[in-house]
Formats: sequence, C-alpha cells, structure tokens
Amino acid sequence: MRVEDEVIADAPATASRRRAAAPGVAIAASYLGLAAVAFWHIVTHPTTIAMSSGAGDSATFAWQLAYVPWAIAHGHDPFVATVANYPAGLNLLDNTSLPLLGLIGSPVTALWGPVATLNLWWVLAFPLSAAAAYLLARRFTTSRSIAWFAGLLYGFGPYQVAQGAGHLNLAFVPVPPLVMLLLYDLLVAPVRGQPTRSPRSIGARLAVLVIVQFFISSEILATTAVFAALAVVVVALANRSEVRGGARRVAEAVPVTAGIAAVVLAWPLYVALAGPAHVRGTIFGYRYYFSAVFGPVLPSSLFVVATRHLHSLGDRIGGNPVENGTYLGVFLVVLLVVAPFVARRRRLTVAVVLAAASFVLSLGVSLHFGVSRFARYDAKIPLPAAVLYKTPIVNQAFPVRYSLYVDLFASVAVAIVLDLLRRDRAPGPPRAGGHRQHRRLPPARRLAVLPIVVAALVAVPLIPAWPYNSQGRVAVPSFFTSSALDQVPEGSVALVYPIATNTLSNAEVWQATARFRFAMPGGYFVLPAGSGRGSVYTADTLVERTLSGVVAGPNPSRSATLRRELRAQLGSWHVRTVLAQPVGTDPVGFFTWLVGRPPGSCTGGMCVWPRVSWSG
Repeated sequence: MRVEDEVIADAPATASRRRAAAPGVAIAASYLGLAAVAFWHIVTHPTTIAMSSGAGDSATFAWQLAYVPWAIAHGHDPFVATVANYPAGLNLLDNTSLPLLGLIGSPVTALWGPVATLNLWWVLAFPLSAAAAYLLARRFTTSRSIAWFAGLLYGFGPYQVAQGAGHLNLAFVPVPPLVMLLLYDLLVAPVRGQPTRSPRSIGARLAVLVIVQFFISSEILATTAVFAALAVVVVALANRSEVRGGARRVAEAVPVTAGIAAVVLAWPLYVALAGPAHVRGTIFGYRYYFSAVFGPVLPSSLFVVATRHLHSLGDRIGGNPVENGTYLGVFLVVLLVVAPFVARRRRLTVAVVLAAASFVLSLGVSLHFGVSRFARYDAKIPLPAAVLYKTPIVNQAFPVRYSLYVDLFASVAVAIVLDLLRRDRAPGPPRAGGHRQHRRLPPARRLAVLPIVVAALVAVPLIPAWPYNSQGRVAVPSFFTSSALDQVPEGSVALVYPIATNTLSNAEVWQATARFRFAMPGGYFVLPAGSGRGSVYTADTLVERTLSGVVAGPNPSRSATLRRELRAQLGSWHVRTVLAQPVGTDPVGFFTWLVGRPPGSCTGGMCVWPRVSWSG
C-alpha cells in the first residue's frame, strides 16, 4: 500500500477519534471557564494577586507549596522543617502541606514564584474535582449533559464554594469521587452485569488514590476512608443477595490496596503520627466547627440568591462562611427526601442514605438548629460524630467539612433522578421475582424539558457570588527579590518583623519568595500544644508576644528586664539579622532600642540590622 493510501485510510479513524474527544474537551473547557470566573482577578494577575491578598491561610499554602521541592533539591527533610518556627520547627505532615502539588508545581515556582503556583492550583481545583465527579456520574447515566451537571454540583457546589474562599487543601478534591467510582466497579458493576476490572486491579488503583490523597490532604484521606467504609456497608445492605460475592471481591482488593499503600506510606505515616513536632490528640476546633439542622436551607453570603437576614444566619453556621458548605437549597433538600419514595430505585436510595449520613456527621458532637432564635441552642443530644471525636486520625477533621460528601452523594442522586426523567419511563406493576417492568408514557405526557427544569431549580439557589471578593494584591517587599537580600547570610537565622502568626502570616510568603535563604522564628502552622496534647497555630514565645504588641498594641514597655529577656531568647536562637518592615508602633525605634544601634540600611521596604550580636 502506498503512503498516500495509508493516510487516506487512516483519515476516517482520526476524524472519529476527534469527534469522540470533542464532548470531553467541551466539558473540561466549561469547567475551566467557570473556575476562571470564580478566580478572575487571579487568572488575570497570576503572580501578584492571591486569595486573602496572600495572607492568612494563603500565605501558609504558598510557603508549603514552595518548601517541599526546595527541601528535596537541597537535601533537607521534606516532611519536617526547621526554617520556620525556628528553632522548634514543624511537622509538615500534620499541616496542610500539599507536598504532591508542590512537587508537580515546582517548575512554576522556579519560574514565577510561590504565589503563581498557589494560584495555579486554586484555578485547577474546581474543574479537576468536577471532572472526577463527572466520571462517577457516568456510571449512573448515559447522558453526558446529566453527568456534566452532576460534576458541576460537586466540583462547584456549596462545599467547594465555601472552601474555595480559603482552604486549598480542602478544595482540591478530585480523589473522593474516584474512590467511590472504583468501589462502584468493585461492588455494584458485577451485580448489574456491567463490565469491570478484576478486584486486584481495582485494589491497585485504590492504592494509587490513597497515596495521592495522602500527599494532598491526609484529612480528606481520613474522611474519605470513613465514607468508603460506610458506602460498602450501605451497598451490602442494599444488595444482601450479593453479599457473599461482594465480600469475596473486597477480600481480594483490600490486601492489594493495603500492601501497596503500606510500602509507600510507612515512613510518612510514622513521621505524621510519631515524628518530630507531631500533634497528639484532637485538633483544635473539632467542637467548634459544625453544621446545624437548618444549615441546608440557610445560605451564607457566598451565595447570590438570598436575603440579608438569611445570609446573616448562614454565615454563622460552621463557624464562618469559609467552613459552611452545608447549604443545599430548599428544592434540592425536598428532592433528596421525596425522590427515593417516588422513584423506588435502589441505587437512588443508597445515594440519598449516604448523603443523609454525611449530613448527620457534619452536625458535630451534639445537635444545633442554626436559626436565629436557637442560634446558640445545644440540644445535648449525642450524635455519631461524638464517636469520631474519640477516634484517632479521624478526629483531626472538623465535622462541618463532611459536607463534602453530602455534595458528592447528592450529585449522584441528582444524576439518577435526571436520568430517570430523561428516559421518560414510569414504573409498571411488579414482574415475577419482584423486578418492576417499565412502560413508556403516552406522547401527551412526555415532558422532554422536565429534566432541564429540575436541574435549574436545583442550580439557581446555588449560584455563587463570584468572582471571590477576597482576591487582592500580594504585598512582598522588593527587598526579598533584590540584591539587598545579600545582606542576610545564606543559611543563617533572621528575625522577620512583623513576625508570622496566625493573624499576620505575610512573612511566610516573603521567606518563600526569598527561596528560604534564611530560617526564621514564628509562623502560622499546626503545632503541638505546650501541654503535649492538642494543637495551637502559633508558638507562644516571649518574642512572638512582644512583637505582636509592636504590630497591633498594646505597645510593650521598653524596660531593662524585657530587653534582657528578649536578647537572651534571640541569642539562644542564633539570630544574626533583624529585618523589619516599618509598620505598627515605631518598629524602627523598638529594634534600635533592642539591638543597641540603628539599622544598617532601609531599602526595598525593609530596615536591616545585619551582623547582630546579642551578648553583653
């Protein structure tokens, strides 16, 4: 055959592949476009604008995304850092370190800095999560448009809208739908006579997802494990005649998953649970961040369709709008309650039961209502989350964040409902053996537009107030990107003012931008509490307390005793340089008094005291 003939013969196949790929490309583009709307200011200024202006949680995320690749490149421990919270250091695996995303994004960090990497993952978090839910929904419908809508409901749903305002590690959630997809292939597909992989192959794929999720967010991994186990139980109860076969498949898959994950994660798990600076006991906030009975119908200010009064109620649930992902809207709540009784489909009932279980766990350890009259009312009724409160590892996740799984299982339920409406079929009388036959509705009763109407009624209350209004310019003094930084010896310890705390963490972005040229005291991280159990977000030291007073008051009294104690602590930390931004209550005068001489220079937005000696 001539070359020309081969090209001509291959042309139809190429065109067919392009046609097959076109819907997937369109779906991905639509998700990416919606994410661009949400993060419009970031998309248009990717290196200079960030969530929360690069402060607070955003500063910590940027720091951690930059640290892991830097640590590996320089031969440092990627899981335990001493360049911040010096000299005690911190355990990154007990924090929101996102090491996998840091590694993948390292070329971006090297070229454009940590803020660009942070923004890249913000923009990709929503579409990747939605795409994963789309793949799961395809198991329940042959309609790409319905699966697209289900992906939208999860990847751009209430949980994502809330966490997208501040918590990258919790908003980057493509793994949970993929775990549920593999569990479907393991347990449900064989029952329905659908093609599926072998249990061992599914087990290996589950292991990969476990490893990936551990290195994105161990908190999400722990809660996904809870709901994966719960899903297995509910599916087994719903398919009692197939329990034996399902148990066999689980028995084949689990050892493969556990074996592969154990080999890869053995050392990281040891570091997280018993390594340096690890946190013991329940994380701070478990009893404070919870949902409420009326949470699903009380929108926060992150949603458009609501009154000011409803916004004020919704903003209180979960502790703040960033944590309140439990809102669903009245219509979706009614749909989830009514649909299983009307449709009587086993898979729909399973999805709704799992969504309901997720919501119950999100309520926390005891019952709260959430409406104005009962805003602080605690019914003192013990709930299942009280058991998780005493369960190691799982008690590191705030209950309100289980709303992630409410959205996930609700998206599956909606996909099933819309698919039933699209197929225009009604249940007929039972056949022999208990299976229902179906009869096609008369043409006069066919409502092709009904799925669209239902989808619109679900979606309209969930329209978010985008672009996020928390996007702002990142203020990094030019000192950290200029030759002036050479005044700080490579690998030395510098005191950076304002010192990084849970209320003012900008210095973390500065240090990451400077490619960790220096170590520094302070930082906004999850740290072990001084009591040995529980956690804090900032180390309680004399230096931190005093410098926080210089920033925001009360202004510390410049006594001889305070000066002596500060100099002793800074000397024990081997601080060689003081870098002070001239903000707050006369910081230049304060450090001139503390160091004993004026700054060597003030350039690039920072005043510098080089070669400091604390003796004498």
